[in-house]
Amino acid sequence: MHYKNAVVWIFVILLLTLALVLLYPSKWLIGLGVMVLPFLLLVQAVVILRAKESSEHTFEDDKWYEDK
Repeated sequence: MHYKNAVVWIFVILLLTLALVLLYPSKWLIGLGVMVLPFLLLVQAVVILRAKESSEHTFEDDKWYEDK
């Protein structure tokens, strides 16, 4: 899975977990949120930092700043 897709899915899971904790504040759900949210943030940081950005342009092309 490409890192951009992984980051989106992790963000969606983070928002859903946070919404569940805010909507249904029970002890077990808050405890689950306390464990899951920091773990997902760490996973997201690792995914982003380990991602290899690839581009067909180089600095010599004068297009290194363009995405396409």
